[in-house]
This record gives sequence, C-alpha cells and structure tokens, in this order.
Amino acid sequence: MLKSVFIAIKKQFAVADEKHGGNHEKALRLATAALLVEMGRADHYSDGDEAALILELLRDHFVMESEDVGALYEFATEKADQVVSLHELTSLLHRSLDEEERGRLLEMMWRIAYADKRLDPLEDSLVRKVADLLYVRNTSLMKIRERVMSSIDQ
Repeated sequence: MLKSVFIAIKKQFAVADEKHGGNHEKALRLATAALLVEMGRADHYSDGDEAALILELLRDHFVMESEDVGALYEFATEKADQVVSLHELTSLLHRSLDEEERGRLLEMMWRIAYADKRLDPLEDSLVRKVADLLYVRNTSLMKIRERVMSSIDQ
C-alpha cells in the first residue's frame, strides 16, 4: 500500500513539474523552495515573518522578480503539502548541488529557523536531517549556524 501511495505521489510531481516547465533548474528551485517552506512550518508557529523571509531569500538566491517568487512559493507550498519524505526533496539537491551550494541552502534554513530570534528543537532537528540527507558534515553545519547566529546578533 505504501508503495502505491509513493508511486502516485511521484506521478503527481512529474505532471506538476512538466506543467511548470519540467526542466532541471525549475526542479531545483522547487525543491529548494519546498524545503524552505517546510522549515518555516517546522515549529508549528508562523507570524508571517518567516514567510516574508522565505520570499526574500528565494528572490535573492535565485535572482527572481517578486511575481515569479510568489508563484514559486505557492507551488512549493503545494508540493510541501504533498511530500511524504524529505528524501523526495533532497535527493535531487544532493545530486545537483556542490558543497558550497548545499551550504547556502542550509544557511537559508538556519536564517528561517532564527527568524523569531529563537531556535525551536523541531527546527534544529529539521536542519540536521536535511544536512544528513545532503551529506554535509556536522562540523560544516555548525560553522554555517555560527555564521548565521553572528550575523543576527549584529
């Protein structure tokens, strides 16, 4: 049963990706945005600051117009609603991003986690899980976290 559900979801994503261009770059953007949406939801609390930060991070990271970022965010929210496993999002990113790009993704996740000036254990857990799935060493992850924390303190 679980296998049939997984196959149905994969087919749905394939249709959705094809409908929205289907190319590799768009798939990377969507996977990145969906992870950031998941990060914003991790602590089960949102005051709008995290959503605004996600939009800003996506716009700056992908150098996109506000309308395009809004559309990406909406589609990523839909995709995040349907995701069964983080592996669905991270497998493409792991295969496609180099170490520096994976670090930038984790930095964006840490920025969202600290958007409310505190780190919820669920947020910390999610970043660590994603880092593991992206094969980022814990020492690198902690350096990224420290860099984000020091930029927030200033």
